[in-house]
This record gives sequence, structure tokens and C-alpha cells, in this order.
Amino acid sequence: MRLEIDNGPKVLCRKCTYGQILYDAQDTPHIYCNVMEKEIRIDVRRCTSFEQRDGPRKWQFEEIAWIIKRDKQGVACGFVRPGSKEHGKMTGF
Repeated sequence: MRLEIDNGPKVLCRKCTYGQILYDAQDTPHIYCNVMEKEIRIDVRRCTSFEQRDGPRKWQFEEIAWIIKRDKQGVACGFVRPGSKEHGKMTGF
């Protein structure tokens, strides 16, 4: 995922699930990355571990996703819910 943000210091980390914001006695924010396990002291513009904090997670999308059912020739012919009886009958899953 490629994001470029120019709205101020460490904005990307503030919007990331893995970013933790700590404030000292002078109310100065310090951002800690739970992926890298260290304090971030630079203005991050792009990160390969970025995951949007306020949106659905990947596993949540996978839970509600429908699976495209295919016939014996491999042609898409409909949808089934994961875990349903029809899903269990399908081959290749």
C-alpha cells in the first residue's frame, strides 16, 4: 500500500493500528510503533506495515466475504456463504 501524506509530523503513524501515542508531562506526543517495537522520531510518509486504525480489518472482510461458486467446467455460477452446506460440497475449497 502506498500512501503519501503531507499534513504534519507522523500523521501516518497516528492513523495506524500499530501506532501508540504517548504524552509526556509537557503534553508532547511521542509515537511508538508496535511492529518495530520502538519510538518513531521521523515523519513517516510510507510504511509497509500500515493498517488503517478506524476501518475494518482484513480478517473482518474475509469473515463476511461470499465465495464464488463454480460449476464442474470452472464457470462462475453463483455465490455461497463460507461454512454453509453448499460450501462444504464444493470441490477445491
